[in-house]
Amino acid sequence: MTVAKSIKRKPDKPRPDWPLTASSNGQWVKKIKGKVYAFGRWDEPDEALKRYTEQHDYIRAHGCRPIDDDSIRLDNAVKAFLERQRDRRDGVVGKKISPRHFEDLKASCGLALKTFQPSRRVGTLRPDDFARLYKQLSVRKEPDADGGLLASSSTIQRNIANVKAFFNWLAKERLIPHRLEYGSDFVAPATEKAQDELETAKEFTPAETWAMIDEASVNVRAMIWLALNTGSNNSCCANITLKALDLDEGVMTWKRHKVRRKEHAKVRVIPLWDETLEALREAHAIRPEAKDAANKDLFFLTRYGAKWDQWALTRQIGKLKTELEIERPGTGFNSFRNVIETHGGVDQTAINWVMGHIDKTIAVRYRNGVPEERIQTVLDSVREWLGEAPE
Repeated sequence: MTVAKSIKRKPDKPRPDWPLTASSNGQWVKKIKGKVYAFGRWDEPDEALKRYTEQHDYIRAHGCRPIDDDSIRLDNAVKAFLERQRDRRDGVVGKKISPRHFEDLKASCGLALKTFQPSRRVGTLRPDDFARLYKQLSVRKEPDADGGLLASSSTIQRNIANVKAFFNWLAKERLIPHRLEYGSDFVAPATEKAQDELETAKEFTPAETWAMIDEASVNVRAMIWLALNTGSNNSCCANITLKALDLDEGVMTWKRHKVRRKEHAKVRVIPLWDETLEALREAHAIRPEAKDAANKDLFFLTRYGAKWDQWALTRQIGKLKTELEIERPGTGFNSFRNVIETHGGVDQTAINWVMGHIDKTIAVRYRNGVPEERIQTVLDSVREWLGEAPE
């Protein structure tokens, strides 16, 4: 049985004059000259305060942290990281990764070793170093058909994600005292296909969606799948009942919860994908008893047996964006619902039915539902957009 991830609660300041702030990433932080610096974990406030006191004046004077000559060597760090990832590949520890992904991580770490001296102390790496590494990551091994040497956007994206995974892992394992500052330019470019859309897009990319599904807690993961599959919004997820989700038949039978006039809401019967059913079953397996009798029929309950606050779901998505470093203004939980409207195909009537939109045209007087095959076509189109989980 999958165990739900615990929800982090920010600690109070140890005393009124405490100079640091508890960040949602689990660190005590402080903004100095317009930049936020992390100084230590929540459970080590004294160490965080000591590090802040030692580094504050230097940061204000030089705009960066002082050189940390006692941190782990880069070659030793790569060795430790790859040994752990090899164990994950072999199913010895943690979440299993594919052999292909392991080789990808190994190649990206090799590029870091090629750019910096293997004996370089990891704690001494600065944003200008990562700017040099970016150039190394963006070069092809061999020229393309046109003689170009610049790697594709997707390759650069993958390499940057792998490098950040490596250095962030070092911080999580406490092999370095804090996360590194990558600088504003060490950012993955948009893929060629999405380059023109990113400025106005209010949705996550398929890759970002899969990353959030992978990192989300059990309940949040199930709600994301429900939103993608059925167009459920925050309010729907907070209020959907056990009876509405038939996990044996694989369908949702439900009126959209949040409409201006309840009598206008139509009962929608929507088939559920296998991934949605699996996520819902995992959420149901850890569902606690309701503390309040008024919530006993709700499908989703917090670990304390309370009703989910729809705004709590918004905050959970915000935390995932921060953790995964997804910089996309205007996106939130409703972005998953927007996918159906944007990528559901050309049958607007069927899309409206799945979304639970109210049809104000005269045609609604003569329409008695929407055929199942048309609804399935919409869902197939959305599922095709999402694609398969990255290896």
